Amino acid sequence: MQSAPTDIPSRASLPVRLSAPSQGAKVMLWGQCSLTSQLTVVPPVQLDVVHRLLAATYWGSRRPREIVDSMVAGSICFSLYCGSRQIGFGRAVTDSATFTWVADIVVEPEFRGAGLGQWIMECLVAHPAIKGTQMVLQTRDAQGLYEKFGFSGNSALMNTNVTGL
Repeated sequence: MQSAPTDIPSRASLPVRLSAPSQGAKVMLWGQCSLTSQLTVVPPVQLDVVHRLLAATYWGSRRPREIVDSMVAGSICFSLYCGSRQIGFGRAVTDSATFTWVADIVVEPEFRGAGLGQWIMECLVAHPAIKGTQMVLQTRDAQGLYEKFGFSGNSALMNTNVTGL
């Protein structure tokens, strides 16, 4: 794992500050980084960046750009920025009452190890449309991260296999 850039402060050193800009988006700040969440597809989700980030993962490598556009349109998206550069992404699909599917938590390789993926998850699980719902996700390799947020293995979860996604 690469070490995190030195201009990203440790997660413990700065509190998350919340503000509520227009169009229902929320912005959380951490040093030079910002994390936005929104219910509609308006900037700042940079779809080309999200597609590239997901293409480098085991779970999103087969997704064409059109699928990424569609999935973003149907999700609450969390876009992580360092300055004006999008460096991470996560999303949730929810009915806002009982159920949420958490997906696609990803951070640029050179920014990993600074706690930014954990920060995305902290903000996601605290989002008013998600908080209090049963959350589900799939992972092969990040169980330790998600266990910090109360996730545990479940043999009852079933899924279908879909090609091309």
